[in-house]
Amino acid sequence: MKNSIKISLIFVGLLIQFFLGNFIVKEFVFGDSNATFLEIILYQLVVLPPFLLAVILLLESKNFGRTVFYSILFYGFAAIIIHLFHNVPNSVEYPSGNISLGSHGFYVTGGGVDAFSIIPHFVLTLVILWLLKNSSKNAD
Repeated sequence: MKNSIKISLIFVGLLIQFFLGNFIVKEFVFGDSNATFLEIILYQLVVLPPFLLAVILLLESKNFGRTVFYSILFYGFAAIIIHLFHNVPNSVEYPSGNISLGSHGFYVTGGGVDAFSIIPHFVLTLVILWLLKNSSKNAD
């Protein structure tokens, strides 16, 4: 019984992380412009691994404090990566010609929240970790 609760909590958390990420990218990160499919996928590839690593670490070590500490590090790295994506221009001019990275290339001209978009993901991760910790405590 306790494994099914953990699996369902992880699955629901992963779905919420995914849909929250899509909403944040479309509404907040790019502000008044539209995010391309590639930009949404890149954002998800940056945001979902810290959640999965935190869940795996909690399930393996059963140490909530250490898991929260490493989650802060994982999401800190994710915030740095998102901030670096925002500094990539949408096109680069070379002497031989121009090259484009897409419609935006994560270059925000205004209205973006940049690396602060990671905060809701981190809060949701902490809630899921706390629920996982308490579900294992109650099931034992």
